Amino acid sequence: MYANKRYSLVLNTFQYNYLMEFDYLPKSDIETGALRTEEQLKEAIRNLQRFGNIPVTGEIDAATRKLIRKPRCGVGDSNQTTTFSPDNLHHSHRIKRYVLQGPKWDKTDLTWR
Repeated sequence: MYANKRYSLVLNTFQYNYLMEFDYLPKSDIETGALRTEEQLKEAIRNLQRFGNIPVTGEIDAATRKLIRKPRCGVGDSNQTTTFSPDNLHHSHRIKRYVLQGPKWDKTDLTWR
């Protein structure tokens, strides 16, 4: 179990590793171990709940446990280390994957051998 004696939020090893594996918490550092504040854990849980489209409580409730137990492809939910907020939502637009540059190809008839 991961918890600080001053904090009431307790995660089991599976839940803690899940949050790290899918990029809701930064990976553990060998030097600092598993030291996380309660606020960091709650924010990670809130981001998971928002991404999973379940009620946002910041606690590991029944809906969150059900979401965590669902099968996943193994790819992390990158960009979840940043907080979801109305201020950040305007940055989540589609990125152009190509650039129109250089001269246009003026040949319309193609030949081949």
